[in-house]
Amino acid sequence: MKQENIYKIIGKNIKLFRKKEGLTLLDLSKKTGISPSFLSNIESGIKQPTLLTLEKIAQALKISITSLFIKRESKILSSNDDAGIMLNIIKMISKKTTKDKKKILNILKYL
Repeated sequence: MKQENIYKIIGKNIKLFRKKEGLTLLDLSKKTGISPSFLSNIESGIKQPTLLTLEKIAQALKISITSLFIKRESKILSSNDDAGIMLNIIKMISKKTTKDKKKILNILKYL
């Protein structure tokens, strides 16, 4: 099985979070100072952004930078309800301390 390129994963996640926030490429461009065409190329996996660029994007999308590196199953992405729930969970958890994240993980183990 072929492993997906990390830049394609990052790009898909940026697009997913951007759309979840109801932002266009132009909106995200204004928030980050990154051109819409460069953002489009990042979302397509064509361009390889620096960590500084990813940090700007993550801050504009109000998520942690680590959220951009998580490979998501296509079935989750194809379901608007599931995708919205998953994104909200990720956004909420990403703002917590490491200690709180461990507590949340322990709670989830019992569900």
